Parts: sequence; C-alpha cells; structure tokens
Amino acid sequence: MHEMLRGASFEDVVVLHDVGRLAASVREFVFESASLRSVRVPWPVVWLLTRFNRKHILCTGALPRDESFGDDLLQFERKVRWRYTFRNSEALHSRWRLRCPTPHCSTIIPAPLSRWLAEFRSLLVGRYRTARRAHASRVVRGNLPPLFFWALRILRRLRYTVCPYDKEAGVCLIRFEDLHRVHTQVLASQAYEEVPPTALDDCVSDMRMDIVATSRQVARIVGNFGATMTRLCSSLHVEGARHDADLKLLCKSHNNNNIIINF
Repeated sequence: MHEMLRGASFEDVVVLHDVGRLAASVREFVFESASLRSVRVPWPVVWLLTRFNRKHILCTGALPRDESFGDDLLQFERKVRWRYTFRNSEALHSRWRLRCPTPHCSTIIPAPLSRWLAEFRSLLVGRYRTARRAHASRVVRGNLPPLFFWALRILRRLRYTVCPYDKEAGVCLIRFEDLHRVHTQVLASQAYEEVPPTALDDCVSDMRMDIVATSRQVARIVGNFGATMTRLCSSLHVEGARHDADLKLLCKSHNNNNIIINF
C-alpha cells in the first residue's frame, strides 16, 4: 500500500481516509428501468471517482515547447497587471472580449504583487526545467500516485465509463454496452435528424455564411471592422478544424425516486 501512495498529495490521502462515506455517492445507471441504483465497486475506484472534480482535465505527459511556455507565462503576467490596472473599472466586466494576445502593460504595480509574480515565475520555471531534465533522461515523474493508474485499470476491467451527474456530489457509472444504447436512444429523438454524409457540406456552408453575417453585425457595432472580422472569423480558416462535435451526456434525475428524466 505504501508503494501505491508514492508521490500522493495531502488531498489524495484525505479522500482515501473518507472513501467509506464517499462510496454512497456512486450510482449505476440501469438502462432497462431508466433509473439509478446504488452499486458497490472496489475502494480504489471510489477514490478515483471522488478524488477529482468532474470538470478536472487530466493532462498527458507531453511537455510544451520552450517558446510556448515562455509566451504563456508572459501572457499570464500581463493579464494580472491589466487586472490590477482596471480593478475599479467597469470595463473589467465587459460582456464581449476579443481573443487576442494581451498587450504590454506599463502600469507600476505594488511591490507585494510584483514580488508574487516574480516568485510565481521562478517556481514555474524551476518546475519546467526539472520536468525537461527528467524528460531528457527518460525518467517519468508524474504528479499522480500509482493508486490512480491501478484504479483506472480496475474501472476499465469492470467495463464502466463515467457520466456527469446533475447532483453535485454524485457520480454515475454506465456500462459500455448501455452507453451505446443511450447514444442510440438520444440520436433517435426529435432533437436530431439523420442526413446522408453528402448533405454535411451544404450544412457546413450554411453555417459559415451565418457566422460571417453575424460577425459583420458585431463588427459594425464594435468598430475597427477589418480587424474585428478577422478575429471573429479566424476559426473558419483553421486547417483541420472540425465542424462536428462529440455527443456529451449529462445524467439528470428526480430527487425522490432516481428516475432518469433526460440525458
């Protein structure tokens, strides 16, 4: 067990200590009755499902390029400076913002904030260099304990996948075969229409025209027509961009009898 917790954080151990109580929040979806029921799964799986927020994104072991890392760090520092500059301004709460690189901010910020930015940069640069050296020597140093990968293997062996649940503290498990049946059921509803593959080109063309027309209206209101149009329509010119989307499910249920009302 000691080896399984190698490199574990304080939060990892706290959740592990409370895994008995957290097991009650794990539910299984039953396709035949369209309902949820309690399910007993091994404790490593309970720890895995309750350790992370359902919006948590687990990153791969790939490292960013040096140029990308430096640019992203500089962008963050500039954003912090601009936030301080406009801390009392209503412009900070604007509903519409352009997605573009953050410009240089010449505002003199307080010494404590400047010191915090310097310490933050030093910490990240140090961690990045350590990761680079480990990568060069082929030494993998992830920030997840072996318990995580063990629990993930158990979950896959049980043929479960995790579905977001509308109850804040709940976790819904769906078997692989039932997930396929739910997808089929959802796509057969009136919200979706099956079309031949050849019709997708016309559909995408219509969407592009709608995006351009809407962007023109926004650009006339915002001003700087040419630059605004370029930024709003930039996604239309990204090489390899997809116009389709994966079907994401959210399990919704009544509070009393756990009957599923919608996916």
